[in-house]
Amino acid sequence: MEGLLLNEAFVRSPVNASETLAIRELSLHQLMDREKEVFKGIQALDSEMQTLVYENYNKFIVASDTICKMKEDFKQMESEMKRLSSKMGEITSASSAVSSALRDRSAQIYKLSDTKTMLKKLQFLFDLPKELSARVAAGEYGEAIECYLKAKPILDAYSSLDSFSGICADANATVKDLEVHLVSACMDEKATPVDLKKLCSQLIKLEQDPVQVADLFLDAAKAGQLSISMSELEAQLTEAEKCNNAEDLDASNPFLPNEDSDFLQFQPFVELACTSFLSEVCITVASFNDVFIDPYRHQGPDQIACEKLKIFVDALMKRYLLCVEKRAAIEARRDPKGSCDILVEGLDRFHRRLQGLSQLVPGTDFGRLGMDFVLRVALLRCEQVSESVCQDFLRKLRHACTDVTQMNGSSNLSVLMGKIMKHIGDSLKRALEGLLVFVGQSALFAGQPYFLQPFCSKGVREGVAVKFFVSITDEVMGDLLNPDTGKCSPVALLLLSRLCLELEKSTVHYFLNFVEEKFPISAKTYQMSYAELSGKLKKAAQTFLNRFVYVQGCELSQMVCLSISARDWLRCGEPRSVRPAMKRIVEELSGMETLVGMLYEDGPAGKDRSSESSRRTYYSYLAGSGSNARRGNYSVGPPAPGRLGSTWGGASDLEHSFLTNLHKLFSDRIEVYAETEWNRAGIMTGVIKITLKTFFEYIRLQTFGKFGLQQIQVDAHYLQLYLWRFVADENLLRMLLDEVVTSAYHRCVEPALMENSIVEAICHQAG
Repeated sequence: MEGLLLNEAFVRSPVNASETLAIRELSLHQLMDREKEVFKGIQALDSEMQTLVYENYNKFIVASDTICKMKEDFKQMESEMKRLSSKMGEITSASSAVSSALRDRSAQIYKLSDTKTMLKKLQFLFDLPKELSARVAAGEYGEAIECYLKAKPILDAYSSLDSFSGICADANATVKDLEVHLVSACMDEKATPVDLKKLCSQLIKLEQDPVQVADLFLDAAKAGQLSISMSELEAQLTEAEKCNNAEDLDASNPFLPNEDSDFLQFQPFVELACTSFLSEVCITVASFNDVFIDPYRHQGPDQIACEKLKIFVDALMKRYLLCVEKRAAIEARRDPKGSCDILVEGLDRFHRRLQGLSQLVPGTDFGRLGMDFVLRVALLRCEQVSESVCQDFLRKLRHACTDVTQMNGSSNLSVLMGKIMKHIGDSLKRALEGLLVFVGQSALFAGQPYFLQPFCSKGVREGVAVKFFVSITDEVMGDLLNPDTGKCSPVALLLLSRLCLELEKSTVHYFLNFVEEKFPISAKTYQMSYAELSGKLKKAAQTFLNRFVYVQGCELSQMVCLSISARDWLRCGEPRSVRPAMKRIVEELSGMETLVGMLYEDGPAGKDRSSESSRRTYYSYLAGSGSNARRGNYSVGPPAPGRLGSTWGGASDLEHSFLTNLHKLFSDRIEVYAETEWNRAGIMTGVIKITLKTFFEYIRLQTFGKFGLQQIQVDAHYLQLYLWRFVADENLLRMLLDEVVTSAYHRCVEPALMENSIVEAICHQAG
């Protein structure tokens, strides 16, 4: 009955409700698996329970043993306390017996003890001069001073007595001798600041004036270890300057020290300057404070000592900073292309140590002086890096110009310009990345705005990036365009014009953005904006291009001048062909167009440019003049734009001159030396304008016969046939050639033009 009730309770319990549901719903295999899991769980619980029982049983046994041992210890301690109590009682009884026996003699014992003490003092006083002399002779100055100070109150009190006056005089004489020894020890070069602290403290104990002792301390410190360390620093500086100057004069001298020489290495100097000298200064200042300032705080000697210490440290640090800055400047100038990690690490150590020194000396700010020194060295490094980049670029540019000149422009200028642009980008970016170490997190001064803004703005942006591009516009232009430095290759001028234009379009913007991203710069500190720098480069490009056009035009003009001067135009024969000079001019212009086309693209389509131009005439208003026109044997083509009329039959010379001047009055003025356009046609037009203007001016200096005029007519028509494709505005070419033929016509003693068909035949035969 009870089993049925238990089963019913087990089934109805909420814990087993889920199990009952599972039994009803699961299959036989699932129930068997479930039974195995439950059985394993029961076994695991049994094992854990047995483990807990065993562990608790062991702990119980250990606790029982401990309690038994404590009972035994307490029993032994109780017996020992009883024995101790009995012995203390025996000692108490014995002490009482001794006290009762000596009670009568205690007064006598006290009296004898006082007498003995007095005798010892008298003996000490009588032996004082000998003791002081022995201590001084042994160099035990501190013990001698302690002995004297111990006896001084008694000597001062009883110095008037005859028995003590001799002792007092001998002691004072010995003390004077001791003072001399202390001063001599202070002036010893081997005396350290700790030694000076000890010696000066002893002098003050001998009642010397603290102000005079302070002067002695500072003089001794200046002439001691500090002087030795400073001399070593200056010696290293002198050797470094000699080695650096010799290295600059002759890098190939085999007697020069090598790169690993200690004199040219910055780390040994930094170690000596920071670890040795500055540590010595800090110890000296701390020792001075302990002796002369801290004991007299807020007193008169305290203020005097502070002022003396400040003057002493200022003079010492002025000499030190000058030496260190010169040495750091040598390091900043060396190897501008190399890493400056060692320089920055050394500057950071200097700056940290100088800040620590400012805390020891009131009223000084060596941290700011150190920051000024670090900033000057950093700006000097920027200057050297900038100079190296500029010189490297100028050297690369000169080599490229030399190569182009030697090859007479046969090389591909676009490829050469690409190499120069890549060289500029690589060298300038490498230089800027090398300066990032100055603003890194490792340097303490890098986080100071007093250093950061001037360095990033004045040193990096203006001193390196902007200065490099400005050097192209100023130094390169002045060097290449200066007539004293020699003639510059026209190809180099063309290359530089395109180079400046490419720099203005993309490179300047990229590097200025690069500097602003990597170096924290305030926009208010810009000395030259992007627009100003871009304008300078564009102006330089225009100058180089104008110079190229001028030089090329002058070369062709020289050919024209020689060809005109070498012929007698008044007596020359009838023209049978085009003069060789004209053919050479066309050839030169064709080669020039190929060269310009490597760097500059075609401009906008020219006006009225077509092959029909080769068959047009440009001296139409001359048709009515001359014997050919009067005979009706001369036919003219359509007049050039802007010309007045197409045929002037029977016009007199006066009427012809009037019409010519009237035409010039209403025609646009031709600017021969105007700004050159940034395209191939504009460049070629500029060169042709200079050449034809020279042609026109030299013709005005000659006197022509009939055949001389006709030769000029043939040459002009030949130029018309081949030059129209080079210019942007063909009407401009017509006007210039028209001026040439017109000028020859006015200078002709027997003006008569050749028939168009003959002119064309001669020109085609020459072509």
